Amino acid sequence: MLFASAGLVGAAGAGCGQQVAGQPSSAATTHSASSTAPTTAPSSSQTTSGTREWSGPQMCDLVTAAEAQQLGGSPAGRASFSTATADPQCSWSKDTVLILDYGKGFQSKNAKTGAGITLTPMSVAGLSAVQSLKKSSITLCQVIVDISDSSTMSFAVSVHDSGEGKYEPCDVATRLANIVIPKIKG
Repeated sequence: MLFASAGLVGAAGAGCGQQVAGQPSSAATTHSASSTAPTTAPSSSQTTSGTREWSGPQMCDLVTAAEAQQLGGSPAGRASFSTATADPQCSWSKDTVLILDYGKGFQSKNAKTGAGITLTPMSVAGLSAVQSLKKSSITLCQVIVDISDSSTMSFAVSVHDSGEGKYEPCDVATRLANIVIPKIKG
């Protein structure tokens, strides 16, 4: 199945690497993931630091090359902005498309609903979250985690033809969330 860059659910946005009007022209930047764990943000017991904002390059640094490749992504992340929401994001694409998105002014309880979308409440590292599975011509699974009272980190996954049968989008999205959220919680 080929990944279409438009039509992502909720906070994940669309158009990896496409520039958004009003955003810096360096919006799509490739970042090599480090082989060591990145520096983490301070945290509280139920949310991460509510004042921390994340840029695309900072999000790219939250996933090592080995972690991205284990989930079917490319070793290097590509920082960009969502064309749907203008949120900063980072994506890795090979057998799967992994998208890590930071959203302000949004909570998982407000995840997009509609035809073909199934929402399942869940928890990631003790934080409230929802899994959003959208089945259409492209199957997209997204785990949206509340990292503060007014922001989320979203982990969206779709599978390319080369990854069919090797990767299940919701399993990969959950694994990605469980890799990143403990790093930002501290």
